Amino acid sequence: MKKVLLVNPFDKIPGESFRDQRFTFIYELLKNKADVVWVSSDFHHWTHRRRNLETIPTEDRQRIVLIPMREYRHNLSLSRQWSYLLYSIGAMRRIGKISPPPDLILCMAPVELMFLLALYARMKKIAYIVDILDIWPDLFARAFPQGWRWLARLLLLPYYFMSFIACRLATHITSVSKTYTSWAMRRGRRGDLANSSYYYLGCVGGNKAYNYSKPRDRLRCLFAGQFGFNYDVGTIIEAAKIMEDSCQKMEFIFAGDGYKLPETRRAAQGMKNVEFLGWISSGELEQLARDCHIGLCCYVKGATQSVPTKFFDYMSLGLCLVNSLPGEAAALIEEEGIGINYPAGDAKELARALAGLASDIGKVIETGHRSWRLSQMKYNAGIIYNRMVSELILTSR
Repeated sequence: MKKVLLVNPFDKIPGESFRDQRFTFIYELLKNKADVVWVSSDFHHWTHRRRNLETIPTEDRQRIVLIPMREYRHNLSLSRQWSYLLYSIGAMRRIGKISPPPDLILCMAPVELMFLLALYARMKKIAYIVDILDIWPDLFARAFPQGWRWLARLLLLPYYFMSFIACRLATHITSVSKTYTSWAMRRGRRGDLANSSYYYLGCVGGNKAYNYSKPRDRLRCLFAGQFGFNYDVGTIIEAAKIMEDSCQKMEFIFAGDGYKLPETRRAAQGMKNVEFLGWISSGELEQLARDCHIGLCCYVKGATQSVPTKFFDYMSLGLCLVNSLPGEAAALIEEEGIGINYPAGDAKELARALAGLASDIGKVIETGHRSWRLSQMKYNAGIIYNRMVSELILTSR
């Protein structure tokens, strides 16, 4: 039986009451097909809470390794980078004690650990697959103001070097999109396309049936998620202001939290077509989405996302997508006929696009149904990860 080592400190591990994520699916599919060990961390990235072995089901405790990690509060911070460096060192100490060594390593982890594992795998002659979730460290450099990005790139030179080595030495490069795989192959200066692939994040959960009885007298637009630096919620508010008087058939609903929420509330003060619900549960979101038509995928210009989780979340909720991401994301929407695209940061174009949709709500409802149907038949996470495990992990040498 093949011995597989999964390395990922971010995703949901067995026993946690959180949505299943990429490595959650992979681990569950491998449990009965391989000798699998998952190296995670004792600090949950999403909730910022401590994990412990007692919450893990008994049958999984021998397979899950929790490496100590320092707490951090902000995703873009020096404390997070320091935490990941210490985590990577601790993880390598633990992995170095595994005997006999694994046959294959699949790693979606901090750049430091990707780098160290690349050297370890080369030394031990182990098949090593790098799985790219975000384009690190480029993501961190883009968080700096435009005029200071040269300094960010200079400060991050060690991380650029480590990501180069990780991508260069990996046996195979995979990722959550074609865009990210191409980026990683360029970063590693590789031309061996046969050793590359991509598997979308896929649709998890969502509504079990599509609601054809959505309101037809008004268009309800939903933004659900983090009010973070990559999300352009300000442009949504500007578009809502444009439409407040010109189109009475529009409603904008915000569900979620984040550092941009207070300023977004202030910008929308007094507006009757905007509603803020705060953070809601997945069950509440599913119920809310039954009577919504549009899923707003509004990102700032230059955002690093390729085809993000939000796309698949909205699809599984049966929503028509309105998107500002260019490239692969925009192409996917056009090819599948599940929404429309508009230029990032352009409130007038967003308002114009939404007004066009509001003029034929019946067509929007049909588009939402197509989106939901594709989430079940083509972009379902179970289908995607069954394929990933069979094509990539169990057959790798």
